[in-house]
Amino acid sequence: MPATPTARPHDTRFVDVDSRAREPDAGARVGGRAWIDLAIVLAAYVLLLLITRTSDQGDSNIYADDLVLWLRGLTTGTKWEFGHAYWRPLHYALFRLYQDGDGVTDGVLFSQAIRQITTVVMLFGALAVVTFRSWLGRVCSSRTASTAASVAFAAAAAFIGYAQTASSYIPALAMLLIGLRELAADEEQRDMVTIVVASFAFAFAVLLWFPMVLAVPGAAISMLLLRGNDARRRRIAIAVCLLSGAITVIGYVPIAYLAQVHSVADFRTWMGKATHDIRGIGGLSRAVIGFGRSLVNMDRLGLVAKRHLIGDVYNPASWGDVARAGLLRLGVLYVLLGTMTLWLARRASGRRVLAFVVATAIPVVGFALKWQGGDLERYLALFPALFLAVAAFIATLPARAQLASGIGVALLFTAVNVPAIARSKSERECAVLTARLESVPRIGGDVAVLLTPHELDEIATFKGRCPHSPLLGSVNPPQAFGLVMANNEKASEWRAGLAKRSGEVWQQGGHVWISRRAFVEKPPATWRWAEGDDPRLHWRDFPSYFKQLDVGPPMGGEDGWMEVLPTLRTREAMERLRRMPPG
Repeated sequence: MPATPTARPHDTRFVDVDSRAREPDAGARVGGRAWIDLAIVLAAYVLLLLITRTSDQGDSNIYADDLVLWLRGLTTGTKWEFGHAYWRPLHYALFRLYQDGDGVTDGVLFSQAIRQITTVVMLFGALAVVTFRSWLGRVCSSRTASTAASVAFAAAAAFIGYAQTASSYIPALAMLLIGLRELAADEEQRDMVTIVVASFAFAFAVLLWFPMVLAVPGAAISMLLLRGNDARRRRIAIAVCLLSGAITVIGYVPIAYLAQVHSVADFRTWMGKATHDIRGIGGLSRAVIGFGRSLVNMDRLGLVAKRHLIGDVYNPASWGDVARAGLLRLGVLYVLLGTMTLWLARRASGRRVLAFVVATAIPVVGFALKWQGGDLERYLALFPALFLAVAAFIATLPARAQLASGIGVALLFTAVNVPAIARSKSERECAVLTARLESVPRIGGDVAVLLTPHELDEIATFKGRCPHSPLLGSVNPPQAFGLVMANNEKASEWRAGLAKRSGEVWQQGGHVWISRRAFVEKPPATWRWAEGDDPRLHWRDFPSYFKQLDVGPPMGGEDGWMEVLPTLRTREAMERLRRMPPG
């Protein structure tokens, strides 16, 4: 397509501020002041990384474990996944460049894998914040507003949290932002360059994390919404949608082939595995809280609200408990967002921004309402549009209010989110978890498997939370697992799973330990159990089950462990109980 160098009257940047407040932004031409702004944003991001360390590592340990298994030539790990098609292969290729696994324990390999993947994610995070600021420089007329919104973007709970994990969410977001930035070049570069770069960026975003496909249509038409509808922009938007879709399909072909997908039925099965057997966790209430939590830390709001809504018989929660747990903070957040929306809706430029927000939100939030709406990553695809609206709001304020408002917004996100994931707090938590694991005696490097009732128990996520613990570098480090995860298809099969795992460990001459929490009749409120979250699961089943097994003396204090002894009584009870019907 031929370039169209002549600018139209509606090609001006979408944010129209008072002439007294208008600031020439050199972002599109990368002038001196633009470099200063980029440096400020990047420095803020680096500082945030230095003073925080998220404890919620998600699937980090799974990715690292799979890399180790892949390197060892074992087939038990996941290689070719639909939801993150290129993420594992990318890191396996990098891992092979400097590690062959010879003479190194699995624990050391795990730590190296975690370090590699999280370093790559952090670098993508830097790319994301810089690209976001550069994109705002092309569509927003206020340097102050763009820089402040970019710092707030970096300090948002979901962004700064996942930027320190091994998940592909932040790299996928960075690719989405690259595409948005290229489209914002508009008349400043040839149409074909814009189309090709944006299409490859959007396609790679989807290949890194498939749910990003929900944001691509809105991103493709972003300039139609922000700068005006004309034939040229329509052609670019359509071309980007078609080309990015074609690249995505072509990109999936080799991964699907290697995953042995040879039919439509195989593809459906392969795609279905991306749900990880999770079920029944959609709905409005989860989405309302989940979206708020993706922006600002809500303490224990999700858990306490869940206990209130399902009527937890062990730890009932009143509306007052919910309010103290973070409901008031959530309400303030929505009031601020509502105020910002009304303010922008009064202006033509603001309405264009809101149109972009709506175009992105409809598919993203719609999917969250259907599946896993309480998870923070579900809303990352909405962040570019949302924080663009923040920048637009600040830019439309009077000149004297812009600086104060911008600093206030950036500081607010930082002050609310940083304390919850402060690095010092994370180090204290790891010290406590390490002490719990070290309380279990290990003789001669025997395999030690530690089990706790709930997969959300902190000890079950030790490898992800504390990947650099020296304990993991030892020969046969202790392995901690949770017995059940609510709303998982196989959650009710935990008895059969326990019997199978225990039998395998005993056959290797290892030891099985169960947390003393499994013998407690009523789980305390500080534990993350919510009775009734999954109707098939009942806390009373844990003490009832383990009382029928032979166990050794307690180790490690009140929150310690008891060894499950491989006696005839234990084996017979496990075999009998594994056949219990679900529920």
